[in-house]
Amino acid sequence: MLYGMIAAVGVRNLVESRVDVSKTKNLTIIAIMLVTGLGLRFGPAITFAVGNTDVPVDRLGIAIAVVLGVVLNAVLPDGDGEGQAN
Repeated sequence: MLYGMIAAVGVRNLVESRVDVSKTKNLTIIAIMLVTGLGLRFGPAITFAVGNTDVPVDRLGIAIAVVLGVVLNAVLPDGDGEGQAN
């Protein structure tokens, strides 16, 4: 139920902010963030060593998805390729 509420609040925020999902950039970022957040949580067990401790990546899935979304928003171009010169 917790993940359902988080997803519902996220969708409500997108609707209230009037995010244009018809733009390829926005739709791509949303899709990659969802796949990353859910995929790392329910995917294979991956760990990385921090000092003498192994940290499971599945606990960091949402944080990694957020960072990835911010980076993609900064890196991906805004336009859908319309009006570009040849």
